[in-house]
Amino acid sequence: MRKDPELQGLPDTYVTCMADLAMKYGDKKDLRRYINGAIKSDDIKGLTPSNKRFWNEADKCVQ
Repeated sequence: MRKDPELQGLPDTYVTCMADLAMKYGDKKDLRRYINGAIKSDDIKGLTPSNKRFWNEADKCVQ
């Protein structure tokens, strides 16, 4: 995630928190595809706006 242009300049604590949540809630195959550069983070199943548990926890990453 640190190489993702959309996350450049953000604090390491935020990126680490989001990476942990992506591993917890994200589709494992999509995460592999994201790491390989085949898809963007917005395309990872499980990290969509409809997953309220993910986004509630993600809000805590910025605090």
